[in-house]
Formats: sequence, C-alpha cells, structure tokens
Amino acid sequence: MGLHPHPADFWMRATINDGVLRVQVSADGKRWPLVRLAPFPKATSYIVGPMCCTPERAGLEVEFSEFCVGPPSSRDLHDLA
Repeated sequence: MGLHPHPADFWMRATINDGVLRVQVSADGKRWPLVRLAPFPKATSYIVGPMCCTPERAGLEVEFSEFCVGPPSSRDLHDLA
C-alpha cells in the first residue's frame, strides 16, 4: 500500500464509476496508489459517509476530517496522481 503500517494521518479516496469501486490511499495527499478494485452495483445515486470499526472491540479512536463528495475520478487506473 505504500503507507507506514500504522499511519497517524492518511487520505482515502473511493471512486465508483461504471460498476467499479476503486479505493486509493495516500500518505501525502499527492501520490494515490491503488489499494482495491472491485465490482460495485450500478445505481443512479448512493448514500455515503465515513465509518470505522475494529475487530478488536473497545479502544479504537478515530477522527474524520476533510470529508467531501464530488464527481468520480476519470483518471487511468495506473495514474497515481
């Protein structure tokens, strides 16, 4: 993935386009390596928002910031920008 095993801060980008979910994660907000590519149901709209959970149960603390929704990225899958 290109990130430290336990980064304190990172960015995550999820793009749904033409029945495909693309997930990218960045440590610096500039380079966006591909983490996951998966089929995703096509719909006219989606309900989205941040969420986090842990298999370890109690003790996880997470803060979300800079959440935004925009048009899907049309960049090539191998474009890390």
